[in-house]
Amino acid sequence: MRIDPRPSSAQACPAWPYMACVAAFAATAQFGTYSSALNRLGLPVWAATLLLTATVTLRSANVRMFVLRNGRQRLRQFSPTLQRMVLRWRDPFAEQTTILINIGSVLLPLGYSVYALMRGAVGPMQLWIASMLVAGVVQFFRLPFSIGPMVRPFVVIAPLVASVLGWALGANDQAPLAYVSGFVGILVGSDLLHVNDLNHIGKAQVVIGGDASFDAVFLNELFSMVLS
Repeated sequence: MRIDPRPSSAQACPAWPYMACVAAFAATAQFGTYSSALNRLGLPVWAATLLLTATVTLRSANVRMFVLRNGRQRLRQFSPTLQRMVLRWRDPFAEQTTILINIGSVLLPLGYSVYALMRGAVGPMQLWIASMLVAGVVQFFRLPFSIGPMVRPFVVIAPLVASVLGWALGANDQAPLAYVSGFVGILVGSDLLHVNDLNHIGKAQVVIGGDASFDAVFLNELFSMVLS
């Protein structure tokens, strides 16, 4: 599962690159550069800038969801040899795992996605097709080991694919479709399809929407406001 086992994966990258992107967006948006996409999103410039800023500001903020207990008991279902191998590789093996959800990369985009759906800005069939294609892209390009967030190809490719699909399937609602399908596809492909791995991850804390997921969601948010 590509869920970051650290309490907050975004700590690995400073905030200034994200804020520089937000500042550049806000400055150029004042000239009406992205007015078409923002109108489709139903967001004025100030609201779009606030959404991007809040996403970055809350990139390290997590909400506790639930706790998985008895990690040792789950491990004991395997042979003693395999148990020793696991404990040698991952020691200590947590007795319980706290599941956290990131606010910046999950809850805020989810809030706008619900708003877009309530406005009727996204067709359900187009959303389903685009989201599953983005999730497939994330699965295809996902790396099975942690080597830093920005080196994972899906961080950039998934938002670009969402923007292309929004343009191809969205008729007059390219931007909302790109935003919502990109967010849903990234979350499904990087985290939700690997929920079963939580049963044997053996870490004290797991963040849903951490690490590369945050970077992909942030770029998707930015691309949907700029490229659609």
